[in-house]
Amino acid sequence: MEKTRKERIIAAKQKLKLTRKYENTKKGATMVGLAAIASSSIVPAFATTVQADETVKNTNSSVQSFIDRFSEDAVKIADENNLYASVMIAQAILESDHGRSALSKAPNYNLFGIKGNYKGNSTSKTTFEDDGKGKHYQTTAQFRKYPSYAESLQDYANVLQNGTRWKNDIYKAAWKSETKSHHEATKALTGTYATDTQYNTKLNQIIDMYNLTTFDTGAELTTNTYYTVKKGDNLSKIALKYKTTVSKLKEWNNLTANFIQIGQKLVVKRNHTETKPTTNYVVRKGDTLWGIARKHNTSVKTLQITNKLNSTAIYVGQKMNI
Repeated sequence: MEKTRKERIIAAKQKLKLTRKYENTKKGATMVGLAAIASSSIVPAFATTVQADETVKNTNSSVQSFIDRFSEDAVKIADENNLYASVMIAQAILESDHGRSALSKAPNYNLFGIKGNYKGNSTSKTTFEDDGKGKHYQTTAQFRKYPSYAESLQDYANVLQNGTRWKNDIYKAAWKSETKSHHEATKALTGTYATDTQYNTKLNQIIDMYNLTTFDTGAELTTNTYYTVKKGDNLSKIALKYKTTVSKLKEWNNLTANFIQIGQKLVVKRNHTETKPTTNYVVRKGDTLWGIARKHNTSVKTLQITNKLNSTAIYVGQKMNI
């Protein structure tokens, strides 16, 4: 007999309670030799198989709040370090259970499960590792302890840029300049940053679910129109509302099927802006490449290429082509 809506909700809440208990035990996993990344097969917003409206909506809302809190800093740091903001945010969501894990909360502030110590500060945690063949085993490890989230975010970028003690370019294949898409970056992190054999699949699911590719360029943040999925929505209904097609919605949001969830953020319109000719800009006191890029609707990487800059360092009075 088909369950009533109330029975489905109760079942989903019970399942979610068990899932959280499991995640709290299993959270952590491994970054080879340096960082521990969650090898749990449970991904926020994907674990609940019973599609109870309230449960799905609350989970997505919680993840979206996490994204809203850290996306601006993530975009800035990723742009300055040749990284994908989408991948950075997805890793933070997965590793910290969107800010719910003990390691990610005060006084640890470790959003990425990075092992070792930060300026001599660390905390001991039990974690599950992946043996590289999909099997997990339990171990205890030291994880970096940060004074705030700002240090955690920046240290993540430093790790991806500087690698490990034994191989400083181990994460080079995940840099934007070395890849054609975030899919190549997540694949490069699987087996290097994390031993979890399904790591890239989990990250790609999160990126697609929350449309995180919109954070990979500063320009996209201001040239797209977004819509948050509500109860009763489907792609056809949304397409009709915004005078577009289902195929366009799927293309803009990297969707391979028509399935969407409450709370999911979708691009529903591409707003084309007039291309402006190259202009000159003189660096002022207090300027940063990030600030200039945002002001002129471009990216740090584009400014570096256009002005033949080898780093993000600039000086007052410097003339730049925008």
